[in-house]
Amino acid sequence: MEILVIPIVEYIPWIAFIIVAFSLINKSPTKKNNGSSLAVKQYFSPYGKISPHKNWQFKSKGEKQIAKFLEKNNIRYLYEIPIKQTPYRTDFYLVDFDVYVEYWGLANLKNKVGDEYRQKLENKKKIYMALGLKLISIYAEDLSKLPVIFNDYLMTA
Repeated sequence: MEILVIPIVEYIPWIAFIIVAFSLINKSPTKKNNGSSLAVKQYFSPYGKISPHKNWQFKSKGEKQIAKFLEKNNIRYLYEIPIKQTPYRTDFYLVDFDVYVEYWGLANLKNKVGDEYRQKLENKKKIYMALGLKLISIYAEDLSKLPVIFNDYLMTA
């Protein structure tokens, strides 16, 4: 009986293909790309389940802090979903209150980037007003006051 021996070198392309294929299959789109066109259901963070701040990549530490606060207080939200009738996305949408939340983390920059960001901020605020949408604006200096901001606003909403 003759044994056929094939050098392992001939299998390397197939092994590489299988590794890449399995790594693509096992990737979770919500971990890498919150701004994709995934179903809204995948943005939903019902309390009592895995928290997005543990599994998702937020655009900033401030957004992550807001998400932690919302979850700690059992406030259901959607993250990075389209604003009605616009090409823009909101940072957070509070499901039970029909309220949008924007974190303006770069508003205090004193350079060209800050100037452009503030212009975008003002344009986005005008869109919220024109559409009659309720908006909570949070700036970097407000992060330590989240309980007061949300309590004041949501109690009057």
